[in-house]
Amino acid sequence: MRFLRVLLALVLTPCVALADPVLLADFDPPIFPFATTCQNCSISETFFQVTSTAGEGDPTAVSLFSGAFTLASGVTGVFDFDETNAPGFLAMSQRLTDALNANLIFSFTFFNANDRAGEAAAFGNLLTGDLIDFLRLVVDQNGGIQTSDELKYTLDARWEVWGNTVAEPATLSLVVLGLASIALARRRRQPGALRAALDPVARYAA
Repeated sequence: MRFLRVLLALVLTPCVALADPVLLADFDPPIFPFATTCQNCSISETFFQVTSTAGEGDPTAVSLFSGAFTLASGVTGVFDFDETNAPGFLAMSQRLTDALNANLIFSFTFFNANDRAGEAAAFGNLLTGDLIDFLRLVVDQNGGIQTSDELKYTLDARWEVWGNTVAEPATLSLVVLGLASIALARRRRQPGALRAALDPVARYAA
């Protein structure tokens, strides 16, 4: 029974160590690669922002950055954001993992372009109850060809959500019942002498 008690504690405690973060969802809008031509324009920085708008159950809008995340033209790469470098990360994580299908605005470039979608449409499903470790911005293209009278600019980027999926209570219950059944079955198969040898209390009582 001692083994079973320890097993139950390990399975049910909310403080268990989680596995390494995995990709929970991503937003790769069909408008990317985004290409445009602008006359008498020049580009030095590209701006990125994610905003969850106010709606039913969400009285205020939440933004990932206090201003925006900026990249110099030509810079590409992978950029991770959490509570250490994105002021709105915790609020955004709570918004993304509640049961509400809030409207999201993904803003990008100096043209103030954006793509808008509900959480379920953006990520394929709701992230209700999941634990988010960080949001990742992947920028594959970011640059333009400048001529004397116009700019041909291309941006290809996507947002990813990384973290852990939390098992539902019903799933945990099934796991506990299964492990408990295995533990009890193994204990019943043990001979009395072997059981006493393995159980310090029984050994000293004898």
